[in-house]
Amino acid sequence: MRRLHRFVTLVACAAGLGLAGGGGCGGDVSRSDACTGDASLFISWSFGTEPLATACAARGVDHLEVSVENSCVVTISPVPCALDRFRYDKQLAGGAVIGVVALDARGNLLASGRVATTLGPTIPSTPVPITLR
Repeated sequence: MRRLHRFVTLVACAAGLGLAGGGGCGGDVSRSDACTGDASLFISWSFGTEPLATACAARGVDHLEVSVENSCVVTISPVPCALDRFRYDKQLAGGAVIGVVALDARGNLLASGRVATTLGPTIPSTPVPITLR
């Protein structure tokens, strides 16, 4: 399996990502043609029923890393924990495993979650939920 890691700084995009109609980020990232497609990733995460901003702070979460695993592996980091949803475009269509890990400022793992889903060119009306434990 070919591995491609893309690390994207999302600070400039964070405001638009919190909106359901917000655009994906990372258009300036160089991509391998083999790992670029027309599908979109649209996810949300939670720590159960706790309000997200409170849960992130209470656990000491500095940021999240989101990974998309299909015939390529793409890692997007840092992703602000307090965002309520995240969209990332130009993914390969088809089955994928989406992973989210919550990290502290030193990079220690605090929580994680994974879900299998299918990515396609139509952006879902609701994000795929991932529970972090």
